[in-house]
Amino acid sequence: MTVLILSQAADAHVPPVLQILRQRGTAVHWVDTADFPEHLSLRAELQAGTPCWHGTLSSPEQQIDLAAVHSIWWRRPQRYRAPALYAPAVRAFIEREAPRGLLGVLRGTIIAPQPFWVNPREALEAAEYKPAQLCAACAVGLRVPRTLVTNDPEAVRRFAEACEGRIIGKALARGILEEPGGTTTAGERIAARFLYTSAIFPEHLQQLEGVRTTAHLFQERLPKAFDLRVVIMGRQVFAIEIHAPPSSEAALDWRRAYRDLHYQLHELPAQIVDQLQTLVRRFGLQFAAADLLVTPEGEYVFLELNPNGQWYWLEPATGLPLAAAMANLLQAPEEYGL
Repeated sequence: MTVLILSQAADAHVPPVLQILRQRGTAVHWVDTADFPEHLSLRAELQAGTPCWHGTLSSPEQQIDLAAVHSIWWRRPQRYRAPALYAPAVRAFIEREAPRGLLGVLRGTIIAPQPFWVNPREALEAAEYKPAQLCAACAVGLRVPRTLVTNDPEAVRRFAEACEGRIIGKALARGILEEPGGTTTAGERIAARFLYTSAIFPEHLQQLEGVRTTAHLFQERLPKAFDLRVVIMGRQVFAIEIHAPPSSEAALDWRRAYRDLHYQLHELPAQIVDQLQTLVRRFGLQFAAADLLVTPEGEYVFLELNPNGQWYWLEPATGLPLAAAMANLLQAPEEYGL
């Protein structure tokens, strides 16, 4: 049995899981799809009457027997970029063909025994849509905030009035305005710029013309005792309370100030666990990180699902065996998978 991990070299989530799997005697390989075809060689053959691929994926450092791959962890691989020496149309063709070949082989065929994926790529893409998450959460019985998706300024004003002025705005996608790592025309390094969840105040309602430029998501701002991040790894579920200073910017969006956060383990009611696992399963996922809030009255409110969310920073902060849990899921999906 072999576990294949697909992720970029700088991913801090991979080494602890890889180490645990190797300590358990499991064959495990870590590659990045961005390395194919320049630094990885694929030899895959489908023989008549044999509905699975045989061959190897190899580099100078490792050779992977495709037929032995039992589980695949689609963590955070990068996209392949063809060399600039090719004409743009040729580059685009090469960049389309490379993943179709490599990932097509790894996906196998409909009738062949599939490797166990955490998570299937198409399931990740479907689960990225926050409006779809909210509908699915309602369908499994979770409470969600009253929500508006619009590009109409007047709809925002009416929504704010219906919510007695207590509303927030948040990004529908990643909320990144600029990727880090580049430089400006003046030679200054570009830092990442994020759009965090923000409160919408009465003065903002008079300046909403920018809403027309694209889709926006607004929600009723509910009273909150604390935030919860729930890490679902198949049948293993871990809940962590996230406490931010009430007067800090992180009180509304804890991502603003990780250094100010305090964590506490939380025991979820069995019904909430079942609803979250059902939600994850509905999207065809095996792993997800769910964000919820708990009201002062103790009611759980679903906010969003991160189908490929971060979790390893919580292990040293809480002592939870999260890397071991992911290793369990990859090593024994029959026992730990949904």
